[in-house]
Amino acid sequence: MAEFHVTFHIESASHSLITKPMPASFTEVTDRAVVDVASDRARLNSHVPALVLGSGLTGVGVIRCLGWAGVHSYSVCDSADLMAASRWYRPLPNGERHCPNVDDLPDFLSRLKLKEMVLIPSSDEWVQAVSRLPEDFNDRFPRSIPSVHTIEILTDKARFAWLLERLGVPRPRTIVLHSVPQMQALEESSYQNMFLKPVDSQAFSKRYGLKGFLIKDKANAVEVMQGAQESGPGAFPILLQEHIPGPPSNHYFVDGFMDRNGAIPALFARHRLRMYPPRIGNTAFMETMSLEPLAGPIKALKALLADQSYRGIFSAEFKFDDRDGEFKMIEVNARPWWFIELPGRCGVNFAAMVYNDALGLPVQPVDSYPVGRRCMHFLNDYLSCTIDEPGLPGVLRWLRSCRSCLKLPFGWDDPMPWVVSTAGVVKDAVRRRSAVFRRQ
Repeated sequence: MAEFHVTFHIESASHSLITKPMPASFTEVTDRAVVDVASDRARLNSHVPALVLGSGLTGVGVIRCLGWAGVHSYSVCDSADLMAASRWYRPLPNGERHCPNVDDLPDFLSRLKLKEMVLIPSSDEWVQAVSRLPEDFNDRFPRSIPSVHTIEILTDKARFAWLLERLGVPRPRTIVLHSVPQMQALEESSYQNMFLKPVDSQAFSKRYGLKGFLIKDKANAVEVMQGAQESGPGAFPILLQEHIPGPPSNHYFVDGFMDRNGAIPALFARHRLRMYPPRIGNTAFMETMSLEPLAGPIKALKALLADQSYRGIFSAEFKFDDRDGEFKMIEVNARPWWFIELPGRCGVNFAAMVYNDALGLPVQPVDSYPVGRRCMHFLNDYLSCTIDEPGLPGVLRWLRSCRSCLKLPFGWDDPMPWVVSTAGVVKDAVRRRSAVFRRQ
């Protein structure tokens, strides 16, 4: 497969123009946001419940946002999941509790006794399953999601790379690899400053517990993929993608929603400050920012959404490249994300927008939100700080970050998911220490 490299000049404000934090506390913002969201309840057709398909931190954020908006929601999850600990969790009335297999979704929905439910898928595999439901499910189970074709493009990173090339959107240099012989035929220079990125992120994460393979050179890359092949089928195809240099703070996110008429009632920008694991990981600490410095990336994102006749929620990731001054598009997620609660607490309730649009109701535009509000993934940010600065300095740095910050999955109005999460971490730590002690 040929290598593509795209250059495209984005008209945007300087990288140094990121809006600084505002002096108001996060508690004040949260209280105001919940009041603002509550005032929208009269516009919601809340007698139709929502069914949230997903789990973990993302699922907790979705049912919290729906609860603030006065939407009655149900969830299906394991009893040990974070969602089951939330005050907003409700099991289905017919006793169905455990998540069905995605392939069994049509049969599962057919057995439900409720007359009508809005489906809100909260993971890649669930949004794919919902998009493939037969048409005779549409009236009983309305949803606001992209087409099957668009979802397949956005969840298949190889097809997504081709889409960016066709649209002329700035992106990392990418080569699609299909076999070890193809890898061996490439020049050594093709592997400089590159890493191996999965085509299917969710399946890769389940199999390896990673977001990608870091590599040193060509020989190391070949060795890694030979080992992956030996562990079972499905190692290929995989992407050889440029690792854009720069710290975690060069990452930016634009979250939003596009309704059934192609209008975007709200956008929300976030700036990553720390990540875990290092180099290839997830956001651990971030802050909200103004949309203005991201005018160029937003223009490119809107062009992509229009090209796909998009409908539904989205979250796009960009990385600023200091070498050429461009924002490179990394990915676009077509479903809720870990931190969907942050815009909800800032008055931008994307889950409520999904619900309204699915039912054909008006989606109220939101044209402002507080900037400089900070949010952390409680455990991951602790690990990121203590890796950068081991010992007491890292702990103190992390404790300073906790002030005036949303600490997910904690919430004063819904504390139990945090209790369950923390108890699980402590239990795992004790188990590991006990295993070491037994070996000694």
